[in-house]
Amino acid sequence: MSQQKTNAEFRYYEIPAGEYILPLLGQGWEISYGSDMKVGIYETTTEQSVAGYLRPQECGNHTDVRWAEVTDRLGHGLRFFPNRLQLSALPYSPEELECARHPNELPKSVYTFVRVGLQSGVGGDDSWGARVHPEYRLDNTKPMEISFSFKGI
Repeated sequence: MSQQKTNAEFRYYEIPAGEYILPLLGQGWEISYGSDMKVGIYETTTEQSVAGYLRPQECGNHTDVRWAEVTDRLGHGLRFFPNRLQLSALPYSPEELECARHPNELPKSVYTFVRVGLQSGVGGDDSWGARVHPEYRLDNTKPMEISFSFKGI
């Protein structure tokens, strides 16, 4: 049974921890944040989706996703239909990533966190505090609705 959580930009679902296979129809097999990568069918895993940054941070996002599966090695899991939204599946919650200063400070995974929604891009000029360019920001001055569906497989 999954549990739904919410934050300002994403909804996320907690499923039991494990290394899941993540095939998807969307932009690129690597992480993408509103880039112009080619749309196709790609496959990665939840473990491969964790970037090897010196300081853990948000990672593993896939954009323009038409469908994605989060399955175990036997093919059991969930199929998402995000309506060209963004999706990630990671062994850490956004809060766990934010609180760890180094990878060895990340806790042992209890859940895998599947996130579907929209996210501001990383379209700044550097990673040292430059603001994201306006064209890559979400407009928080008005209500926003997203919709997607999923089913067990």
